[in-house]
Amino acid sequence: MQPSSKSDNVQLIVVEGEHSEAMQRDSPLHSSGRRFNLAWLYIIVMLSTIFYNYCQLNCK
Repeated sequence: MQPSSKSDNVQLIVVEGEHSEAMQRDSPLHSSGRRFNLAWLYIIVMLSTIFYNYCQLNCK
């Protein structure tokens, strides 16, 4: 493969962003709310697992 004789123009645009307080505050899934929801999900899964195992052992 030979190098191309044409010159290509390539522009690189770098956009620097920051995670501001307003972005955190206005986001639909606030981090503490997400932790709260994950805690409830964990509790529900654990209770379901315990109930399922209880029924497997005692509901025959």
